[in-house]
Amino acid sequence: MEFENTKCIKMKNELTHMLNKYFSSNNNQIYYAKLDVDAAKFCKTFNELLDIMVDFEHPDFYAKRKNEVYIFEHFMVDSSQVENSGSLERIETSRIKKRVDKYFTEDKKGHISDKIENKANFENFKKNLHCNYNKHLMKIHEYKTTLEKEGVIDNNSTVTASFFIENTSIMGNYIYEKEKLIPFIPFTADFFIEMLDEHNEKPDYIIYAQETKNENIVAVMSIKYLDVYKQNQTQISSKEFIAFSPHTIQKRFYIEGVNEK
Repeated sequence: MEFENTKCIKMKNELTHMLNKYFSSNNNQIYYAKLDVDAAKFCKTFNELLDIMVDFEHPDFYAKRKNEVYIFEHFMVDSSQVENSGSLERIETSRIKKRVDKYFTEDKKGHISDKIENKANFENFKKNLHCNYNKHLMKIHEYKTTLEKEGVIDNNSTVTASFFIENTSIMGNYIYEKEKLIPFIPFTADFFIEMLDEHNEKPDYIIYAQETKNENIVAVMSIKYLDVYKQNQTQISSKEFIAFSPHTIQKRFYIEGVNEK
């Protein structure tokens, strides 16, 4: 399935880290399938809503325009194995960040080299995605009830629910196709469509984002066009799916404004 893309607009207001990361730069791209006309319309609507979005908890953020209420729930997935305390990749990222923060307070210069414990692969990605999707799917009704109690939703409201799935895999995930690495967008993947079909209840839209070497990619899917994606689905195997497993990290930094002695 071929995807169109359009530039993201630049935000005027600071929202969450997630929105700043993916929607504050003109280098970021929003993709949608050519055949998914509804997703194309939603991209335009989403950009119009950025200035009126409200940080919240359960759902993570929302926007209200007249009698239209847009609910957004954000969750992260990656290709690493999941330990009892969570994603191994995020555990390692947090540990290394603490090391960097410590050095920033002690010296104006620094160099860190550290080993990363990470086993990234296709099966881990599918498992993490499936688990997180189902967990949040069960709470859609709860999100609507919460906003009803807050007075955001009333009997005249039209409610649209979206999941913002952020793939935080180190260096992103790719598909090896025609001797090229293509950033992975899961909407036509057989396992993704199968996951969506497991339950009658679904979000209205799915927004998928990941960081790549050159840009941050955001893709939008309308559930109304699920049958179209089914007609264009592809079988993905571990041979085509690329998940990087860095074993070491090195970071050099310099604090500006501190003069050499």
